[in-house]
Amino acid sequence: MSAILIVDDDQSLVTMLSRQVDRSGHQPHGAATLQEGLLLARQGHYDLVFLDVQMPDGNGLDYLPLFH
Repeated sequence: MSAILIVDDDQSLVTMLSRQVDRSGHQPHGAATLQEGLLLARQGHYDLVFLDVQMPDGNGLDYLPLFH
């Protein structure tokens, strides 16, 4: 089972992706802001991150290197 982080300000998209990830046998975690996503990423290990580009607190592409 993989841990997957979904960072998107569109809650309906986070919910839909989380359901799909869960149905596939993986563990989804959602975040509504880049800061929340970075906090989760620092607290745990994620095998995959779905990261939106246009977020209310910045551009996801600018933050991408911080999700390591």
